[in-house]
Amino acid sequence: MGASLKRPRVGRVLLILDGDVEKVGGNEFCAATVARSLASVAMEVRAGEKFSVAVVFARQEYETSLIAGVSSLAGRGLPDGRLIESNAKAPEGDREASPRDAKGWLDNIIERGYKPTRDQAALTRLVDLEVIRARKLRSFRRLESAVSSLLEAIRHDRPIVSPS
Repeated sequence: MGASLKRPRVGRVLLILDGDVEKVGGNEFCAATVARSLASVAMEVRAGEKFSVAVVFARQEYETSLIAGVSSLAGRGLPDGRLIESNAKAPEGDREASPRDAKGWLDNIIERGYKPTRDQAALTRLVDLEVIRARKLRSFRRLESAVSSLLEAIRHDRPIVSPS
């Protein structure tokens, strides 16, 4: 509360969620609909007025993007010294449809396994975003758009809610 008294607008939130569910409340899952719903709930606590929020659903899992860029990670080491297989290559086909269990896929190519809480940030820093962009993943484009929107909100000191 003290920070909000000193500054009229505080913070930005980028919410990235896995979209690997089939149904929500008995209805077919739609990432856009659920993202708009979450953005609406955020507005109830003054998102768009006091802070910015952008909601992004990864199609399947966040790790799907890491798999799309895995060729840029091949043979590289993580901060704790574990290595990624030197011949790691993304499977062919629609990266956003398969492989299911992307976390498990990464677990198999990283020495001593993959744990999101330990490895996700490090892999995100290491991966070549251009390699991911070349795969044309729709959810990755949405993530980049959300980050751009948040940066614009910062530049113009005008909180946003995305999607609106």
